[in-house]
Amino acid sequence: TLHILMAYTQSPSVGSYTASYTTFNEFSGSQLSPDLPAIFLMGARPSGKTSIERVVFHKMEPHQTLYSLQATTEIYHRIIAHNELIRFQILDFPSSFDFNDSEFKPQDFFKYCSALLFVIDAQDRPYTEALNYILKMIEMSYVINKNIKYEVLINKIDAEAFFTSESKLGIRRVIESAITERLDNMNLFHAIHQNHNLSYYLTSIYDHTIFEALSEIVQKLLPVPVFGFLKNILTSFVTKCDIEKAFIFDVVSKIYIATDANLLEADTISLCSDMIDL
Repeated sequence: TLHILMAYTQSPSVGSYTASYTTFNEFSGSQLSPDLPAIFLMGARPSGKTSIERVVFHKMEPHQTLYSLQATTEIYHRIIAHNELIRFQILDFPSSFDFNDSEFKPQDFFKYCSALLFVIDAQDRPYTEALNYILKMIEMSYVINKNIKYEVLINKIDAEAFFTSESKLGIRRVIESAITERLDNMNLFHAIHQNHNLSYYLTSIYDHTIFEALSEIVQKLLPVPVFGFLKNILTSFVTKCDIEKAFIFDVVSKIYIATDANLLEADTISLCSDMIDL
């Protein structure tokens, strides 16, 4: 169910697709597969992490998350298997989950972790609890697995307080600066930063930003030769055919797995997402 979706001035067509979902099960300690990349969803207090998972991977309408979802009280595990490229597992942790208060040992989890997604509620200033939790989990996990990619999603930027681009970038700078300073004090920043294993995203489930962020994160789970091949072939394709932009989308989740090397504009992703919904 992979489709090449090209950003023409005319509307591209997208074929039909089939999807295969597994259930979202309460975690019992034995479901983690060492053969699949693992994405961990973590955050302090209700930050919207479960809403993100349901909107992107379960096609729930954003407004439904306001009344259909309850606070996550247990670890939930789910396998995403849409096609040969979109194959990974997600663990959704309760807010401010503390291994010391659970039956689970952190080493039994983090040794399998490929990407650790921290979701911060952009409206929950001054972010003290969220930042403390992020730094605690980074310090704990890095000792166990130095290959983890840390992805910070600054979520709920659809609020009126973040109406302008300047205000959104301003809040990102505040959070990024605070994390950088504290990682530096812990002698972890350079070790993590030199491997490009710490990234930040401004997201909302009400627009394309969450799909773009998850696209970039999922792309990092692909084998480097595969990702490079897809990028090169799309770049060659748009050059020879005189096309503005080309993507390979997973139409189930609206995540793009690859794109060409040309400059990516935010409006292009939004347009492609809208076309997939038609």
